[in-house]
Amino acid sequence: MIGKFEYDSPMRKLDVRSRLVLLGIAFPVSAFLTDFKFLPVICLLLILLIITFKVKVKHIARNAGNYCIFLFAILFLVSMILVDEPITTRLLTWIIMSTRFTIAIVSSSLLPLVTKPEEIAQALLKIGLPHSIGISVMLAFRFFPMLLSKSSTIRYSLRFRGVSLRINPLKIRQTIHNIFFYFMVVFATTVEMGTMFGETLVGRGYSLHRPITVSPELRLKPKDFVILSSAVTLIFLSYLSQSFI
Repeated sequence: MIGKFEYDSPMRKLDVRSRLVLLGIAFPVSAFLTDFKFLPVICLLLILLIITFKVKVKHIARNAGNYCIFLFAILFLVSMILVDEPITTRLLTWIIMSTRFTIAIVSSSLLPLVTKPEEIAQALLKIGLPHSIGISVMLAFRFFPMLLSKSSTIRYSLRFRGVSLRINPLKIRQTIHNIFFYFMVVFATTVEMGTMFGETLVGRGYSLHRPITVSPELRLKPKDFVILSSAVTLIFLSYLSQSFI
C-alpha cells in the first residue's frame, strides 16, 4: 500500500465504484478539460473534498510529493525550451500545466489512501470487466509501492557511491550515462521482484484465470448516486467551460 491507509475517512463508507469514478476519473479528466480560468474552482473543490472526508494532508504529500516535484521540473524545461513565446507566457504556461497535473496526481493519490487493492479489483469485476483485468489492477496496486521503495533505495545507494542523477549542463554526457545506468538497475530489479512477487501470489492462490469472489457489500446507495452524479456534472461543466470564454 502506498503511504498510510485512511481507515477512519468517511470516504470509506462510499461504494468503491463511487470513489473510483470521483477520484480516478472525474477530477483528473476535469483538470485537463476545463479552461485555465476555471482551474482555481477545481482546486477549491478538491481541497473541500479532502477536508470533508478527513484525509490527512501529510499522507497525500507523501504519496504525491515526489511525482509533483519531478513533473514541475520536466514541465519547466519543456515550457522554457519548446514554447516560442515571451518569458511571461512561458512561465504562465508552466504554471497552468503544473496545476493541471497536480490536480490529477493529488486526486489519484487519494484513491489508494481510502481504497484497498482488493476493493478496486472487485469494483472492476462488478462493472463487467474481465477477471484478468481486475486481478491485474489489484496486483499493480500492491507491486508498484514496493517498486517505488526499491527505486528510492537504489537511488540513494548510487548517490553514496558518487553517482549523481542531477542534470549538470557541464557534464551532460556523464549525466545521461548515470541516468541510463540507474534505469537499467531499476529494470533488472523490477524483473527480479516481479518474478518473486508472481511466484508468491501463485503460492497463495491468486490466479489470472480463476475468478475471485465479489463482495456482496458492493451495492450503490443514495449517497453513491449523489457522488456519481456530481462526478459526471463536474466533467460536463469542465467541458462546457471551454465555450464560456
